[in-house]
Amino acid sequence: MELIFDLRRNWAILGGKAVVWTLLVLTVFNVSSFTSSSSAAIDQSFAENADVNMYGLIDMLAEPEAFHDFRQSRENLEQLGDFYNELNANKEFDLLSAFASALPLRDFPGDTAFQHGYGDEMTVNGPFEGPDGNTVLDVKSMSINRAAFDFYRLEVAEGRVFDWDAVDYSSGTVPVLLGSSYSDLYEVGDLIDGYLWFEPRQFEIAGILDERASMYYQGELNQYLDHYVLIPYPSVLGDFAADEQSLAGMLYFEMINANVAAPKELSADQVLREIAAASEASGFDQYSLLNLPTYLVQFSLVKSVIQGNAALVQAIGAMLFLGVVVASGFANWQLMRRRRNKTLVFLRLGRSQHAISRMFVRSSMIGYGLTFLATAVAVRMVPASSSGALFTALWVFVLLVVLDSAHQHYLLRRCLDVDSGKAASL
Repeated sequence: MELIFDLRRNWAILGGKAVVWTLLVLTVFNVSSFTSSSSAAIDQSFAENADVNMYGLIDMLAEPEAFHDFRQSRENLEQLGDFYNELNANKEFDLLSAFASALPLRDFPGDTAFQHGYGDEMTVNGPFEGPDGNTVLDVKSMSINRAAFDFYRLEVAEGRVFDWDAVDYSSGTVPVLLGSSYSDLYEVGDLIDGYLWFEPRQFEIAGILDERASMYYQGELNQYLDHYVLIPYPSVLGDFAADEQSLAGMLYFEMINANVAAPKELSADQVLREIAAASEASGFDQYSLLNLPTYLVQFSLVKSVIQGNAALVQAIGAMLFLGVVVASGFANWQLMRRRRNKTLVFLRLGRSQHAISRMFVRSSMIGYGLTFLATAVAVRMVPASSSGALFTALWVFVLLVVLDSAHQHYLLRRCLDVDSGKAASL
């Protein structure tokens, strides 16, 4: 009965505390989640090894006729392959080969978001008849070499990464990694029928990429790969059969039109000398090197924005925590004032301090329980949450309970004035 009377008399204060605490714990949860995601973004996209000078390497065979004639010569293609191998083996910089294109797949079960051109202001073709008369759909794909895969710190959530040395397009089966959005469509180990450069191939799913995996591509600092099929380039461009010359011509030019990621201490002249040495060793000289200043500008600005926002959000969270602690202290003081007369009556009737304290603790526990339940329900409604954010929110909740309990106990002792046996004035 005493507990019910106390709740009826002080429900507004106790309920207000529970609401404020719930909002604070949820804010801490969201701040912790944002900080965690910011740290992950910086670790992936803004690691120290990514702070580089980026150059664009392109071939100079822009005229269709010159491009066609070059690919008709096996010797030319072998020189081009050697040029790539020389650059890929260079220890002074990283050659980052990546190329986005349409990948025709048979009987594709996904929606429009996976189709090539969707979200890129390009025409989405929809299903069409493939080279063998089968119905196919062009999906988004990104071909990539090992250096680019490692440079952009791409990782898998399921399965395994490529065995780069075993990549062989002529085998008929090509390993692929799928973006995270594919996880509801396929499983690791599934085989997908499709076409690679108009030739039928089976694509074996080696793994599923982490959610929101991204890379730099054509001026876009974070090209997200959630809806992409990732295709590995061979580690070395070697010999090819006569009937594979057409495929080799397209593959080699794809791979040589790449980005060169050079350490900042390596000057542009030094980069040019390294590439010229590879050209002399291979015999291929139809290339040009472009500077990509947008990479460094975007790198610096976006990193600064993320770090600045994270610091601002953390500062706001800290100030909010202090504000809630002060407000809770004031609420406790008001509660003790409202309970003062009742407390003194219980004391004069001979009730022990422990019994009086236990009665008020039960009221507080109801408020703590309401806060915990409301927070748990709200967190469960969040689509994705990190264990670190949950732990931080729980730790803050426990800290609030400890501080609040200690403050209420201090106020009660002042009121009872156990040492003198007289009620202390508030």
